[in-house]
Amino acid sequence: MGGAAMIVDPGLAPVENRDGVSTLRLSVAGGLTQFGAYVETLAAGARSSDRHWHSAEDELVLVLSGTPVRVENSEAPPHPGDRLCWPSGQSTGHQLQNRSGAEVVYLTLGTRLPRDIIHHPDHDLITHKDGAARRYTYADGRPRSAGERK
Repeated sequence: MGGAAMIVDPGLAPVENRDGVSTLRLSVAGGLTQFGAYVETLAAGARSSDRHWHSAEDELVLVLSGTPVRVENSEAPPHPGDRLCWPSGQSTGHQLQNRSGAEVVYLTLGTRLPRDIIHHPDHDLITHKDGAARRYTYADGRPRSAGERK
């Protein structure tokens, strides 16, 4: 079972870019399977995601630089060094927004379970995750196609 710790070269980690968010997938590069570790950069005017919450997965964010706005039922500006935690099952949709003119950088750590239910309260959307498969429903359980996500 032994083995040395791996030093992850960020240059070898996969990067996903979408809608002003750059995600450096450190956990993928390091071969981790139990949790995700990502460095995310929000461009000016970008938001981390739709407001959402997870039934099964925990999330933790450590703000590294910049001042995002935490949007839940209210808003607050976390600062570098602040840690934000969203335990699984806590039914408060959350997102980070960058309303400044500078980039915001933060580390996201979260559980990576094969199954989860993700609630998107602003979009009447529930995502049912089962491995790589996704199924979408309205909040009342009626089926919804992937094209109807917004």
